[in-house]
Amino acid sequence: MKKAPLILALIICVAACKRTIHDSGCISILPSPATPKTVNANQLDTIRSLFAANNLSTAGMHFTTYNNQTYMASGITTHYQSVFASPFINGLPLLVPPFYYWTFKDGILNPSSTHNSQYDYPGPDSTGHQTPEALRSIFIKTFQAAVTSRDNVVAVTRMNLNGIQLHDSCLEAVLGYIDAIYAPASTVKESGKKLVKVWQVTVGSPGQPVRGIPTVVYIVDSSGAARSQFPTQWGVAIPID
Repeated sequence: MKKAPLILALIICVAACKRTIHDSGCISILPSPATPKTVNANQLDTIRSLFAANNLSTAGMHFTTYNNQTYMASGITTHYQSVFASPFINGLPLLVPPFYYWTFKDGILNPSSTHNSQYDYPGPDSTGHQTPEALRSIFIKTFQAAVTSRDNVVAVTRMNLNGIQLHDSCLEAVLGYIDAIYAPASTVKESGKKLVKVWQVTVGSPGQPVRGIPTVVYIVDSSGAARSQFPTQWGVAIPID
């Protein structure tokens, strides 16, 4: 009779272990990140006029914000305008950095308060070459390595979060570009020059943390090389060697 509780405990243990190592396989391929807010028709006309007057191209730009302010000092009126946009290349979003911005003083571009990197064209291939199954597998392995490999950074979180717990989570993947300086296995030393096509894979919506931990993993589409955004230092992803 004493064997019955032991057998029951063994059955429960085996069942629990199976649930722990089972992977749900859930991953959704999204066409692009959540569509950012957009400017209205009148603001878009103003932006197009501003850009044309300053020899700036609007191609591939999804304009999200337009600000217009006027100041008067010593009888002189100055007109300031600022424009924010999310760029798209080959129909794919630029994931890092997430936006461009321009500022204008009296209708003239102010280069010192403008971020508009002029990247080399990455080529016409806008197709993804990683399968959903591969993306999920790479994400789990990369994130688990990130959580368990930095003792001094993750000691307080290791008992609460590790890669195996994400086997029951649904992932979302978006194909896009990032600055090559942030790309996995990149040797590029200067930002704002080259782009790399990557998958941004995360739990839930891009950037959504789990227990306060960022869950974004970037995977190079051509090679499968990956890096986790966790752990981070001042918001910059640290590669996992």
